[in-house]
Parts: sequence; C-alpha cells; structure tokens
Amino acid sequence: MESAHIEAWKDFLITANKIFSKFSDKQSLLSTDNLKLDSTNLESIENEILRLAIIAEFDAINLYEQMASTTNNDKLKKILFDIVKEEKTHIGEFQALLMEFDPEYESELLQGQTEVEMKGSEENGITGTDISGQDVIRTE
Repeated sequence: MESAHIEAWKDFLITANKIFSKFSDKQSLLSTDNLKLDSTNLESIENEILRLAIIAEFDAINLYEQMASTTNNDKLKKILFDIVKEEKTHIGEFQALLMEFDPEYESELLQGQTEVEMKGSEENGITGTDISGQDVIRTE
C-alpha cells in the first residue's frame, strides 16, 4: 500500500482522536498503532486491511456512543445510535469477507462461539451431550 495512503489514514486518526478527547477523559480511543500495512504478500495485505477496517468500525461505534452519551438532544442521540447500528453492519460485512479470505479466522471464530456456548451450558448444569446429541444434565 502506498505510504501516502497510510500517512493520510494516520492523520485522520490523529485528528479524530483530538475530537474524541473532547468527549472523554481517556487520552485516545481510536487505534493508531495498528497501521502497519507493509506486507509484501497481497493476500496478507487484504486480510490486514479487513482487520484494520473492523478495528476502525469498533472505534467509530465507541466514538458515536460516547458522543450520544454526552448530548441531551434526543434527535442527535437517535441519529448517533442509528449510525452505530450501521457501523455494526459494516463490521459484519468486513467479517464475512475476512472469513472468506482467511479460513483459519472463520474456524477460530466458530470455535470461540462453541466455547462460549459450552461455558453457558456448564453454568446451567449441562455438562455435555450424549451420543444422540441430547444434553447431559449434571445431577448433584
């Protein structure tokens, strides 16, 4: 990726961080340390772009939610939360592409989901499934 594009993105994030600082006591919310698109492998660059895009969308969500929490204007608050929903859709779009481009990402995402479901099942007394797929309930 051309360094001019990376520098422009960094400049944008620095400016956005300055704006954000007006809405929060945190020094910075937006991610500027992740801009290392210097890989020579095109496939790797595309995956990095998608990961950075996902990070940027999460940053935007956090920023808009912070802004919404600081205003008393209901109309502005409603618009900001509507934009938050759109950012979540963008995350879904980028994740779908990342799962397509990086099969390991998809398998690990699904593994993580399974682990969360198992933890929830354990808390509810479900310790696993039997051969027919039925939940096995702990009887203590």
